[in-house]
Amino acid sequence: MHSVKALIGKPVISVESGDKLGNISDALLDDENVRLVGLVISGGMLGKEHVLPFDHVTTLGGDTVLVRSQAGIIGAREWKDSGVRATRSSTLKGRPVVTATGHRLGEISDLLVDGQTGAFDALEVASSDFGGLRTKRSQVRPGADIRIGPDAVVVPEGTTRQSERDEVERDDSARQVTIDIPRVDERAPTGSEPLPDRHFKE
Repeated sequence: MHSVKALIGKPVISVESGDKLGNISDALLDDENVRLVGLVISGGMLGKEHVLPFDHVTTLGGDTVLVRSQAGIIGAREWKDSGVRATRSSTLKGRPVVTATGHRLGEISDLLVDGQTGAFDALEVASSDFGGLRTKRSQVRPGADIRIGPDAVVVPEGTTRQSERDEVERDDSARQVTIDIPRVDERAPTGSEPLPDRHFKE
């Protein structure tokens, strides 16, 4: 399972030549099937934005994205002409997530996908509680009937689960810190008492 947010900034390397072709600047998500269909590449040898169709990705590595060759990368205009309906993942971040009964769950914070197929694994939703002092994260379960709209994402009721990251935050917030205060035997000097010599510089 791969975090789409974590893909941003990773270098794209050609397996055939070993050249760095650019860096991932965004991801393209198929709205209807909710899957990763392409990666936007910027900088490097290609200069302007290009698209790496997910079918041409060899490996989504922890530090690098590998592609068979530069030939698998297409220009932005060519991608547009292909007719694939896709949304940039960057435009989804912060979009409200509500249930079919009108309950607001929070906002999209990340999308988790299968590294082999690009299929949707989970939609991470973040919400704040205790006046914004702590962020609670939950995930929309795979297979849920999700509707991604221009203004909100609608999910069925009861399709969320607590994420592991939220559990870690809960553990951290529950820790108690004990501070040992040393006992002071001397009485604090008052205005009517002479100050000890240690209060003066020699």
